[in-house]
Parts: sequence; structure tokens; C-alpha cells
Amino acid sequence: MSEVFLCGAGLQSCLGSSLAASVQALSGKAVQPFKVGLPGEQSRPYCLMAGGEAAASQGPGRSDWPIRAIDSVHAVVEECLGSRAAAFDGSAVFLASSSLDRGDAHQVSGQVVPLSGFALQLALAEGWPETPMIVNTACTSAFNALHQAAIQIAAGHQTEALILGVETFNPYALFGFESMQLLAPERAEPLGKDRQGMVLGEAVAALRLTSKPSLADYANPLGVWRVLAYANVVDGTNPTGATEAALLEACQSALRDSGLEGSDIHLIKLQAAGSPINDAVEMAALRRLFEVLPPCVSFKSVLGHTLGASCAAETALLLACLERGFWPQLNYVLEPDADGVVVSSDRPLAAAGVDTVLLVGLGFGGGHSVLILKRHPA
Repeated sequence: MSEVFLCGAGLQSCLGSSLAASVQALSGKAVQPFKVGLPGEQSRPYCLMAGGEAAASQGPGRSDWPIRAIDSVHAVVEECLGSRAAAFDGSAVFLASSSLDRGDAHQVSGQVVPLSGFALQLALAEGWPETPMIVNTACTSAFNALHQAAIQIAAGHQTEALILGVETFNPYALFGFESMQLLAPERAEPLGKDRQGMVLGEAVAALRLTSKPSLADYANPLGVWRVLAYANVVDGTNPTGATEAALLEACQSALRDSGLEGSDIHLIKLQAAGSPINDAVEMAALRRLFEVLPPCVSFKSVLGHTLGASCAAETALLLACLERGFWPQLNYVLEPDADGVVVSSDRPLAAAGVDTVLLVGLGFGGGHSVLILKRHPA
């Protein structure tokens, strides 16, 4: 079995039009979400990429989302692959999203466009000979896409693969989450003392996997990270939330497969989105697992919850934060048991010595995903 390495990333988000711009924005003034109108003269914040305000203002049925999404994918693929972009043949692309199978409800230019056809539109636009494989497991989509790609590479069927996370403004997701009273009225405060819910967001991200890192990959500031282990435990007893036992099982499984102990983990990328219940469940599971909880970070206060793209977008931003030393500004009060372990601009984490990270993804339907990455020396 071949080893699998992550060595390349790209991102467009509400923070900026590239991964470099997004991480740089963390050092500046906090980006304010756009308020999207709801029936009854209400509104909810939404973290939108460039051009998103116009799309959100058009309402259901009149969005140019495929054009925006394809343009964004093209940009993040170029950022992720760099000089390899021109030669990339598109033979192993995994497309993660929770918005590509909404049926025919969305219309573009007066014509019904099946959203499941976006993968084909993307392949034609990019000149790829094969249609990307779509992976939709709600908010764990990108981690499960990465896992499928890693299996192909480890088995020797591919030497390279590209994972794309795509999530543009989706009024149906907005109305759906609002109907379940899961959205915050003003902002997301992951692990905040007074958190009131999540804020949705747009993002398009790319991650490159390979079995053969080059010298240029090791020279890349993001570095080369070996994919040590992945676990996904599905527990449908709470379809809209996490369960402590399932997350604990996923973490234990990933650690066991990686050959590591809890003390070997230097940083945890949390799912934490600002849910009063799910944030607490996640932290309770991690405290059961770790004798001493490592530093933890959540990116949903600055990115919003980008649903099916979130695991790819947050992985990309995490690697960039480790490289640049910039971390999210919180600007709110953490709950007492989270204060002291959450990494932020006020409590930064030096990249030196951070060689092994554990990343958590939780999704509707009971998905509990855990990925472990280890920095690989040249």
C-alpha cells in the first residue's frame, strides 16, 4: 500500500479570493457577514464570497451559482496545483458538497438546471476527460471525499487526486436551518459563553493528495502532510446533532489506526460552529479521550459553516495558519472550560513543534469524522 500525502491547497471564502488572502485577513479587521432577508422582515447573517451579495439578493430560482462556482473552482485549483495546473488531466477529482442534489428547484436564466449536473458542467469547463465523483454526506462530505481519494492512491490506482469542496449561497439551506432554529441572529460564537447558533457561509476549496511528493512540494510553505488515519462513525440516533459516544469511537479508531496515543496530538481542529448543544457534546467527547486536552481551534467564527465544503476549507485554512502564524479573532467570551485551550489571535499557537493534528468533522445524519495528519520532513 502506498503512503498518501496532502501537499497543496487553495481556498476562496468570505475572507478573501485565495488561501493567501484568507489567512492574511485574519490579521486585520473582522469580516462582517451579509444579512440575508427572511420572511417577516427578519434576516440572518451569511458569510459570502465576492459576488455573493448579488446572488443572495436575487432569491431562489434566479442565481448564476454554476458560473460563480466554476470560476471559483478554476481559481482554487490553480492556487492549489501551482505550476502543475496546466498539466492536470482531471482524471481523479472528488467533488464534495451538500448542495448539488437539491433537485430541479433552482432555475438559471428561466431554464431548469439539475444541480446534480454541475459536476459535468465543471468537467466540460475545465476540459477534464472524466466527470468528478460527487460525495455528499452533509457537513462531512469533504473528509469522506478525501478518504475515497486516499483509498484510490493507497491501492495504487492513482498517484494524484484533487478534492474540491464547493458550497455557494443556498436559500434552501438557509430556510431549512432557520426552520429548525439553528441559526444565530447576529454572529457565530463557537464555544462561546452566550452562543446562539451557527452562521452559514460560502467557500470553494481544493486539496491535493499524492503518493509521490516532489522537492517542490517540500519547498511549499504549507509543507507536506502524511494522511495517517481516517475514521467515520455514523450514529443516527440524533440526526441533526453529534453524540458523544460516536465521536469518541471515531477518535479512538483513528488513533488506533495511526499507531498514535492521545499525547501525540499537538492540535485539534474542531467542528464547533456555535451550537449550544453540539459544541458541548464535542468538547465532552474530547475531554474523555485526552488526559490533557491539546490546543483546539475552530474556524467557523470567521468562515461561517460552509457545510459540505467545510472540512476542505478548514483544513486548507488550518495549514495556512500554521504557516503564517495568524489565527481567528474571537471578539467574544468563551465558556469557562474552553478558555485556555482555544487558539485565537489573542492566544496564538506557534507552528514549531506542531507536527500532528487531529481534525474533526460532524454532519447531519449522524456523521462523525476524524482525520489525522502528520507533518512529513523532506
